[in-house]
Amino acid sequence: MSPQLSSEIDKVQVYSNFMFDDLNRNYWGVTVNLREDTNPRPPILGLPVDDNKVIRRFRGDFTFHRPGEYEFTLRATLNVPGSNDEHIWWAGKDGQNGKIIVKQASSRYEKDIKSLNDVLIPTEPIEVDLTKNSDPNILYSGFMKIPLNSLIVSKFYPVDMLNWVAFTKANDHWIEPISNDCKYFQWDNKDAIFLLYQRTDGYYVFLVPISNDKITLSLTSRYHDGSFNVNTIFKSCDYQEDNVLMYVSIGKSNIYNIINSSMEQISKKFSKNNNIFSQIMNSINNDETPFWKSLGWCTWNTCYKDVNADKVVQGLNEFKALNIPIEYLIIDDGWQKYSNNDKLEQFEPDESKFPKGLDTLITTAKKEYNVKYVGYWKGISPSSQLASLYKTIDINSVDLTIVRSSEIERFYNDYYSYLKSLGIDFVKIDNQASFDKIINELPDGENIQCWKSYQKAIWNASITNFNARTIHSMAHSPHIIYDLIVSLSSVGKIPHAIFRNSDDFFPDVEVTHTKHIYTNCINNLWSSTLGIRPDWDMFQSYHKYGNFHAAARALSGGPIYISDEFGKHDPKVLHRLFIGTGEKDDSKILMFDKPALPCERSIFRDPRKVNQSLKIFNNTKNYSVIGMFNCMDHIIADYIRLADIPNIDIHHQVYGVYMFNNRVVRKLKFLQQDIWTILKPTEFELAWITPLDIRRSTSRAIPSLGIYNNQTISVSAACFGLVDKFNGCLAVNFHGFTSENYGQDSGPIFEANLSARGVVGFFVDVEIDGNQRENVNDFMSVFIDGVRAPVGSVIYEKHYAAAAGGGLLLVDTKLDNIKDSLDNINIEIHFLC
Repeated sequence: MSPQLSSEIDKVQVYSNFMFDDLNRNYWGVTVNLREDTNPRPPILGLPVDDNKVIRRFRGDFTFHRPGEYEFTLRATLNVPGSNDEHIWWAGKDGQNGKIIVKQASSRYEKDIKSLNDVLIPTEPIEVDLTKNSDPNILYSGFMKIPLNSLIVSKFYPVDMLNWVAFTKANDHWIEPISNDCKYFQWDNKDAIFLLYQRTDGYYVFLVPISNDKITLSLTSRYHDGSFNVNTIFKSCDYQEDNVLMYVSIGKSNIYNIINSSMEQISKKFSKNNNIFSQIMNSINNDETPFWKSLGWCTWNTCYKDVNADKVVQGLNEFKALNIPIEYLIIDDGWQKYSNNDKLEQFEPDESKFPKGLDTLITTAKKEYNVKYVGYWKGISPSSQLASLYKTIDINSVDLTIVRSSEIERFYNDYYSYLKSLGIDFVKIDNQASFDKIINELPDGENIQCWKSYQKAIWNASITNFNARTIHSMAHSPHIIYDLIVSLSSVGKIPHAIFRNSDDFFPDVEVTHTKHIYTNCINNLWSSTLGIRPDWDMFQSYHKYGNFHAAARALSGGPIYISDEFGKHDPKVLHRLFIGTGEKDDSKILMFDKPALPCERSIFRDPRKVNQSLKIFNNTKNYSVIGMFNCMDHIIADYIRLADIPNIDIHHQVYGVYMFNNRVVRKLKFLQQDIWTILKPTEFELAWITPLDIRRSTSRAIPSLGIYNNQTISVSAACFGLVDKFNGCLAVNFHGFTSENYGQDSGPIFEANLSARGVVGFFVDVEIDGNQRENVNDFMSVFIDGVRAPVGSVIYEKHYAAAAGGGLLLVDTKLDNIKDSLDNINIEIHFLC
């Protein structure tokens, strides 16, 4: 609004009411005390600079007369000079009011959580085998023993539930999250494999129905009355137990530790059983660098099933010309020879597509294009010529032929040893969860053993031939997940294998792109505990959402591989993923060492349905990064704060923040101190956060700089890394004050060491007796590898001169037109005070 209108605001009101019930439309009011916030605050990032507009902030205290669901909107009444008309501005649209769920806070304290009824209220008596937990945040945990004959009638009512997320089977192959508040506690009659909910007392409850070889369990919400029940998806006739098990855990504070602790307890209880992983994993060489810790290319969205040798070489040529360092190659579906009904006829590829053989193509890829690993997609349905070599089973309902469990280990050993002989380094295994669909159609003796025999054969053959270098895809079966959980105690992490975390990247389906990021982020809550790295699938760099996907993959901590169409690449997006020139042996992808997780405020809110960004975080010892992703089809305003990072040390730390896309810095001192930004559709922001190193001293007089004796000088600094890379902070090897410079130019020296050249960003701020100085350039000199930085290579920008502000120092280390090569770079900032 214009200055004239804004200065003549007559009143700002919040209109709010409580919908007592939908049938009778009874309303109850809310008392609102609204006041203008005149405290100085940093500007909202991303808001266009316009001298004709001003921003006024208002804060309100809401007093709710009783628990319930409240809807609200804002209305500003404008008094326009010279006009008798009343100008009213409404926030929101019809049917899009804001909503607040108000529930009576629980009166329970930690000591009151003593029994199952303090967590869940069952309709049938339930015995619980309690577990001992060393984590003081876990208040109650154990294995519920639910009578098998009561499953049909047993219901469970969560106590004091506020918000929830259910991890449901979207189809045979994939799990997707569904979340909402307590008023809408249902997940579309789907089967949930995990359930997580937040209580009104701030505690969290995590529930896991325990599946095994002979029974598959899920949670359903079929009654739509605020309850859920345990459902049997599959039960073998060999299941002789009187009970089924469900693990329950309630904890306070760190929600991530509660989930991890739950998985560890399940693993410990069942790891003594004959699980397949503990028997076959000892031969893996874990000293080898995982193949996926580089940039890859998958042919699927490039060629689909029309892949051939010429197209593979064409793609590699295009990437080489752009200095895009592709180091692993996935030749996806379409390379095999199929019958007319898409059944595999032979191990060897289709000769019409690869006339010179696969070994020739693989040798070319590795020798001429620096590809270090080549992998293949494969199905599991042999027929035709292969059918005569192995005993098979026909599944008529889905027109499928599979190898019998007694033969499957020989089949995979034959297949993988052949691929290895051609120079193949890893495999992608799709359709692994298909057994959940056909298990009831398998002959007696096969339904229990078949899926387990397949899993054991896959792992055995992949370890023997590829050191477990595998992409496990379409594998969200409770049986597979269960075995991975159980393996934690006996096996630990499997670094070379990766686990596809969601359904595919669909370039032509608009609505799937934000869903893809959301699903992968929330699924990481459970998949990150399995000891196998979650994989967020491929993406296309030139796509409308290419930058969006690339930033999410960089933050994910998982593999990063692309599937660009021929002639369609965005080098700017791709070069943000790695350091170095991209030429042979001069590149390194910047990747986190652990999986990303959703910030707590995003766990129970689907960002496609609320005006909040999806917030994802990852961190190292020295840096935390929060990604904000707009998953709506309109502009939103949202914020990040230090409290979004679990276990952040705030007691003795002041933090510097670099906002990647806005290229500004801020200073944060308190957990709830926030940084607001505007995000358009398909936009994101990355906040790089690191503690500021602060040096305080009593000054000597420097009149030319306005410094006099006995004044207190405070210098704050931090290195953010390469500001043009998504994970540029990961290029920093070390940063901090290292020494004092004595003599005429005495003062502290701040040093940073990086792994590559480029534009390096620093937070720099100088205060004298608590007052920020604008002329920070006068207080410092910059040296690159011991040489004073050339004129023009150093730029200092002051960003919001107040307590939350600071300065961004940009240092261009590409001296004398040197390329952005991998190089150990040392930068020193000598302060003159």
